[in-house]
Amino acid sequence: MKKHQYYHNIKFTLDEKSGYYQNSTIHKSLHRFVWEENNGVIPKGYEIHHIDFNKSNNTNYKFIATSNENWLNEMEKYKNNLKNNIKYQFIEENVQNIEYDDIIDVFNKKKIEES
Repeated sequence: MKKHQYYHNIKFTLDEKSGYYQNSTIHKSLHRFVWEENNGVIPKGYEIHHIDFNKSNNTNYKFIATSNENWLNEMEKYKNNLKNNIKYQFIEENVQNIEYDDIIDVFNKKKIEES
């Protein structure tokens, strides 16, 4: 994994303990900074999660904003659903060959079913 990543000419350094890229000057994690640059302020009580579980993949379409409790519940259900779908493969908490639209479809479907 690269030691540094840059976004808008701002240098973020890998924190080997957490696995996230951080900037000590602006006191932000790269994934949170990218989210806010593209989507605005993170809603109170929400976290930004890498939908592909890859902390070094900091492109905006690889994030989702959700509460931690909701995220853990949704991902547990999603992992279970993946086991029944041969198009996708879940290996040791790493989602392979997954697209952003597929994640959103799962979340939207669940919200509709709960209504």
